[in-house]
Amino acid sequence: MNIGRNVIHGSDAPETAVFEIGLWFQPSELCEWTPADQVWRVEP
Repeated sequence: MNIGRNVIHGSDAPETAVFEIGLWFQPSELCEWTPADQVWRVEP
């Protein structure tokens, strides 16, 4: 099994995601994005 070429990762919690994103990206490299279908696809 080769685990060295993982191109997709999912964090286990929002707090973990914030930490992990900080390992690889500078704040200036991040932007806000909302999918065009967000309004009708996700319940409030």
